[in-house]
Amino acid sequence: MTNFSSLKHFAQKYPIATTKHINLSGFIQVDRDHILESDKLGRFVISISKSSQKYQEIKGNKKGSWTIGSLLGEHAELSGDVEVLEFCPENEALFKEVWSEVLTRYGQEQMSAERVLLVMNARDIKIIQSQKQLQG
Repeated sequence: MTNFSSLKHFAQKYPIATTKHINLSGFIQVDRDHILESDKLGRFVISISKSSQKYQEIKGNKKGSWTIGSLLGEHAELSGDVEVLEFCPENEALFKEVWSEVLTRYGQEQMSAERVLLVMNARDIKIIQSQKQLQG
Protein backbone atom coordinates (compact mmCIF):
# COMPACT_ATOMS: atom_id res chain seq x y z
CA MET A 1 0.00 0.00 0.00
CA THR A 2 1.43 3.42 -0.95
CA ASN A 3 1.71 6.27 1.55
CA PHE A 4 -1.19 8.11 -0.13
CA SER A 5 -3.49 5.08 -0.10
CA SER A 6 -2.53 4.44 3.55
CA LEU A 7 -3.38 8.06 4.39
CA LYS A 8 -6.70 7.77 2.59
CA HIS A 9 -7.48 4.53 4.47
CA PHE A 10 -6.66 6.13 7.84
CA ALA A 11 -8.66 9.29 7.05
CA GLN A 12 -11.73 7.28 6.06
CA LYS A 13 -11.49 4.99 9.08
CA TYR A 14 -10.49 7.74 11.56
CA PRO A 15 -11.89 11.08 10.27
CA ILE A 16 -10.42 13.12 13.15
CA ALA A 17 -6.74 14.12 13.11
CA THR A 18 -4.58 15.15 16.04
CA THR A 19 -2.80 18.34 15.01
CA LYS A 20 0.15 20.05 16.68
CA HIS A 21 1.58 23.52 16.14
CA ILE A 22 3.39 26.18 18.16
CA ASN A 23 0.99 28.66 19.81
CA LEU A 24 1.57 32.40 20.35
CA SER A 25 3.23 31.70 23.72
CA GLY A 26 5.77 29.34 22.14
CA PHE A 27 4.22 26.14 23.49
CA ILE A 28 2.95 23.12 21.55
CA GLN A 29 -0.80 23.37 20.94
CA VAL A 30 -2.61 20.05 20.39
CA ASP A 31 -6.06 20.00 18.76
CA ARG A 32 -8.43 17.49 17.20
CA ASP A 33 -9.77 18.43 13.76
CA HIS A 34 -12.05 16.81 11.18
CA ILE A 35 -10.17 15.73 8.03
CA LEU A 36 -11.49 16.84 4.64
CA GLU A 37 -10.21 15.10 1.49
CA SER A 38 -9.22 16.77 -1.76
CA ASP A 39 -8.68 14.87 -5.00
CA LYS A 40 -7.56 18.12 -6.65
CA LEU A 41 -4.89 18.78 -4.05
CA GLY A 42 -3.97 15.13 -3.64
CA ARG A 43 -3.56 15.92 0.05
CA PHE A 44 -5.69 16.16 3.16
CA VAL A 45 -6.99 19.41 4.56
CA ILE A 46 -8.61 20.83 7.67
CA SER A 47 -10.90 23.86 7.81
CA ILE A 48 -10.81 26.50 10.54
CA SER A 49 -12.27 29.96 11.08
CA LYS A 50 -10.33 33.14 10.33
CA SER A 51 -11.42 34.45 13.72
CA SER A 52 -9.77 31.56 15.61
CA GLN A 53 -6.52 31.95 17.50
CA LYS A 54 -5.24 28.86 15.70
CA TYR A 55 -5.49 30.75 12.38
CA GLN A 56 -3.22 33.52 13.70
CA GLU A 57 -0.78 31.01 15.20
CA ILE A 58 -0.42 28.98 12.01
CA LYS A 59 -0.03 32.10 9.86
CA GLY A 60 2.84 33.10 12.18
CA ASN A 61 4.57 29.70 12.24
CA LYS A 62 3.63 27.26 9.50
CA LYS A 63 5.51 24.25 10.90
CA GLY A 64 3.29 21.55 12.30
CA SER A 65 2.51 17.86 12.54
CA TRP A 66 -0.66 15.84 12.09
CA THR A 67 -1.44 12.30 13.21
CA ILE A 68 -4.18 10.49 11.30
CA GLY A 69 -5.44 7.22 12.73
CA SER A 70 -5.41 5.47 16.07
CA LEU A 71 -2.63 6.68 18.36
CA LEU A 72 -2.39 3.18 19.87
CA GLY A 73 -2.70 1.34 16.55
CA GLU A 74 -2.37 2.01 12.86
CA HIS A 75 -1.70 5.64 12.01
CA ALA A 76 0.25 8.08 9.89
CA GLU A 77 2.44 10.85 11.25
CA LEU A 78 2.90 13.81 8.91
CA SER A 79 5.22 16.73 9.58
CA GLY A 80 6.08 19.76 7.51
CA ASP A 81 4.68 23.17 6.65
CA VAL A 82 0.97 23.96 6.87
CA GLU A 83 -0.30 26.08 3.98
CA VAL A 84 -3.25 28.41 4.64
CA LEU A 85 -5.65 28.72 1.68
CA GLU A 86 -8.16 31.56 1.88
CA PHE A 87 -11.41 31.63 -0.07
CA CYS A 88 -11.10 33.71 -3.26
CA PRO A 89 -12.39 33.41 -6.86
CA GLU A 90 -9.19 31.62 -7.97
CA ASN A 91 -9.70 28.71 -5.56
CA GLU A 92 -13.51 28.63 -5.36
CA ALA A 93 -13.64 25.27 -7.20
CA LEU A 94 -11.22 23.77 -4.67
CA PHE A 95 -13.33 24.98 -1.73
CA LYS A 96 -16.48 23.56 -3.33
CA GLU A 97 -14.79 20.20 -3.93
CA VAL A 98 -13.47 19.95 -0.38
CA TRP A 99 -16.68 21.15 1.23
CA SER A 100 -19.30 19.41 -0.97
CA GLU A 101 -19.81 16.53 1.49
CA VAL A 102 -19.81 18.84 4.54
CA LEU A 103 -22.29 21.29 2.97
CA THR A 104 -24.64 18.44 2.08
CA ARG A 105 -24.38 16.93 5.56
CA TYR A 106 -25.37 20.20 7.27
CA GLY A 107 -27.87 21.40 4.65
CA GLN A 108 -25.89 24.50 3.76
CA GLU A 109 -25.80 25.95 0.27
CA GLN A 110 -22.49 27.74 0.17
CA MET A 111 -19.05 27.87 1.70
CA SER A 112 -18.38 30.73 4.10
CA ALA A 113 -15.55 33.13 3.17
CA GLU A 114 -14.88 33.19 6.95
CA ARG A 115 -13.33 29.72 6.67
CA VAL A 116 -9.83 28.83 5.51
CA LEU A 117 -8.31 25.49 4.55
CA LEU A 118 -5.15 24.21 6.19
CA VAL A 119 -3.14 21.96 3.88
CA MET A 120 -0.28 19.84 5.21
CA ASN A 121 2.72 19.98 2.86
CA ALA A 122 4.40 17.00 4.48
CA ARG A 123 8.16 16.68 4.26
CA ASP A 124 8.07 13.51 6.34
CA ILE A 125 5.38 10.81 6.38
CA LYS A 126 5.71 7.88 8.76
CA ILE A 127 3.21 5.00 8.46
CA ILE A 128 2.68 2.81 11.53
CA GLN A 129 0.68 -0.31 10.64
CA SER A 130 0.19 -1.48 14.22
CA GLN A 131 1.59 -1.11 17.69
CA LYS A 132 1.38 -3.45 20.62
CA GLN A 133 -1.21 -2.14 23.03
CA LEU A 134 -0.05 -1.39 26.55
CA GLN A 135 -0.89 -4.12 29.03
CA GLY A 136 -2.22 -2.94 32.41
